[in-house]
Amino acid sequence: MATQAKVGLEVVKGYLRVRLPRYISNTRYINTGLTNTLQNLTFIQKLVSYIDRDIADGCFDSSLAIYKEYLSKPKVSDITLLELWDKFCSYKQPQVAYTTFNKDYLVKYRNHILKLPCVSPTRNSAIANRDYLITNVSLDTCKRIIKYLSSCCSWSVKSGLIGNDYYKDLIPESRRHKEKKLILPFSYF
Repeated sequence: MATQAKVGLEVVKGYLRVRLPRYISNTRYINTGLTNTLQNLTFIQKLVSYIDRDIADGCFDSSLAIYKEYLSKPKVSDITLLELWDKFCSYKQPQVAYTTFNKDYLVKYRNHILKLPCVSPTRNSAIANRDYLITNVSLDTCKRIIKYLSSCCSWSVKSGLIGNDYYKDLIPESRRHKEKKLILPFSYF
């Protein structure tokens, strides 16, 4: 008995394409429209395993509607944190004072973002950036930067640029100050 062909993954002119077995469908390929990057590759590999599972279970959708719907789901984008910040700044510009915008948004916070070790807006990057800020800037500055990054990511989620705001819950706790003893000068007690 011959082994049946499996669903394949191809790169054609820099774009990922799913190759279907001949005996399954009249349509031989599913063009994804995604470039050949590591994130897109892992995303499409999940689709390939999903199609393989459907073929094995005998519930393959020959119209390919389910699989094309899977491709239309939001994917992890290749946008960097700095690009998000620049778009957020253009959104905030009419809402804040001219000096605040130029001094804080375009210089101070942007320079801090440029120094961050991780540039992608993912959960692990957010944690690594928070840890970097805690060790390299004061606690107050760290809180302020993370608060502004959270605002940026929150706006980006609402705008459909990214999937989640990973900075939302990362604002560090304040250190507790020791209570000072009350010193009464010129007292005998």
